[in-house]
Amino acid sequence: MKTTKDIAMYFEENFPNFKETLADCSKENDGSAIVSNSLLAFNFDKISERLFSEKLASVDCIFFKDKYADFIEFKGGLVDEINKN
Repeated sequence: MKTTKDIAMYFEENFPNFKETLADCSKENDGSAIVSNSLLAFNFDKISERLFSEKLASVDCIFFKDKYADFIEFKGGLVDEINKN
């Protein structure tokens, strides 16, 4: 059985050049970042572009910490205002 540590090691060995800050992973098409965090994560969008010929609908990045893996998707744009009436 594979553990999160095994998967993190696989990413470290096979995709070391795809580590970016969370700020870089959160950049919009215009270059502006949604967050300003300097933690390093694997840019899964770039990894999936390398592995697959078709564009996947996937998370933006994967962050490994201890025995956990966080799958992170950044969303920009406008938030609809809720009508309270």
